[in-house]
Amino acid sequence: TGGAGFIGHHLVKKLVSLGKFVYVVDDQSSAVVNPLTTPPDTHVREV
Repeated sequence: TGGAGFIGHHLVKKLVSLGKFVYVVDDQSSAVVNPLTTPPDTHVREV
């Protein structure tokens, strides 16, 4: 699982709730970015 997968998503959510700044890397091979669950200050970039 990558940063946008099940485990990564929940880990990032917890870290952000603790006030941490988080970078997430994921190849998006199986994950989908859902705008309804993405915080408004999130920046998504494709490489």
